[in-house]
Amino acid sequence: MNPETLAKEPETEFSNLVKEDLRQGLDSETSQMLRDPKVVLRWRNSLRGIRQSVENQLVTRRADIETGHLTVEDFNEWRPAALRFRGGVFDRLTEAESVIIMENLDMGNQSSYHDDWLNLVRAIEEHRDHLCDKQCSENCMADEVLWSNIA
Repeated sequence: MNPETLAKEPETEFSNLVKEDLRQGLDSETSQMLRDPKVVLRWRNSLRGIRQSVENQLVTRRADIETGHLTVEDFNEWRPAALRFRGGVFDRLTEAESVIIMENLDMGNQSSYHDDWLNLVRAIEEHRDHLCDKQCSENCMADEVLWSNIA
């Protein structure tokens, strides 16, 4: 298999390959192909889908406790493994994003990232201003940490 072939794999097979990489790891050659410029965007998108699936499972299982379909003990037994898996997904997503950013920087797209960064800072500032106008006393700690990083 080569990056071109991997990029054309049917969605189910590709997703299964990404899940296998998350669970037990792939051989180094196949693992490296996921990071190839021809494949990395698909890898990232697949990881995003897996992340959303794990998030949905967490929400669904919490709701199952409320409805009596799942005991708290069963949830507490399942949850650590799900969180570890989700952590692995986040690690791979960070890696995929880094590969994409480095690829774009190598292609001379620095100004695009600078513009994106400025837009992000503006959006965070608008968010802060909006919340401070409405309910300054109820800002959560996450908001405060976010705002302190752009000051």
